[in-house]
Amino acid sequence: MRQLPVGGWPQGLFGRRDAMVLTLVAAGLTYTEIAALRRGDVRRQGHELAVDSARPWRLGPAGESAEHGPVPVYSRWARVQEILDGFPNARIYLLDEDGVREIDYEEAPQVELTRAFLDAPDRFFRELLA
Repeated sequence: MRQLPVGGWPQGLFGRRDAMVLTLVAAGLTYTEIAALRRGDVRRQGHELAVDSARPWRLGPAGESAEHGPVPVYSRWARVQEILDGFPNARIYLLDEDGVREIDYEEAPQVELTRAFLDAPDRFFRELLA
């Protein structure tokens, strides 16, 4: 996780998201549980990260460095969400071979790729490790 970017565009955005997903996976949540999480299901409680899923989780520092433990990883991801909250009417544009067009969040290639990964992570790992 130390090598995931936390700054820059768009790599910092995706690095923060990926670090959050990896933190949840390392804690024992299944990909199905992660895909079912909603924004309010993950929150900071003091020095722990509380995850309200089908099985409630509490993630503490567990010896990680102050920079890469569950709470700092969540805090970096939460800052991204705070920025999005500040622009509730923001528009998303896609630039592809057909030109530029406005799309819904759900249509964003990054969202579709993340959902596909969470739905079938084994398929992605097989392709990566083949």
